Amino acid sequence: MTKEQIEPILRFRIYYGDGSTYSGDPYYAPPTNVQCIVMEDPKTARGYRLVTERTRDAYYFREGRWWACDEMGFYDYMYEHIGPKAVVFGRTMTRSEDYWAIVNRAKDEGLDV
Repeated sequence: MTKEQIEPILRFRIYYGDGSTYSGDPYYAPPTNVQCIVMEDPKTARGYRLVTERTRDAYYFREGRWWACDEMGFYDYMYEHIGPKAVVFGRTMTRSEDYWAIVNRAKDEGLDV
């Protein structure tokens, strides 16, 4: 696919530390306290996959999907990507069990909410 063609946007849902979710326009996603992202993936048996990295600081939207990145990946995206940018930021949760409860909820719900 050439750069001139528009990439299809894969369905997704962002899960936040306060229990809320977001699945609207990626460029208007609430930017902080992200715990994981469920993203459409027709290659998997469930039809979706989790984009979650406890060691990642940010997630950026490019080529119709979300990508996890560290701090340097964030700067690469900001400097190198031409055009509109969408970035959301993770937040470490104080209690590990709270984080895993959100991840398990995301696994259970998938994209069917």
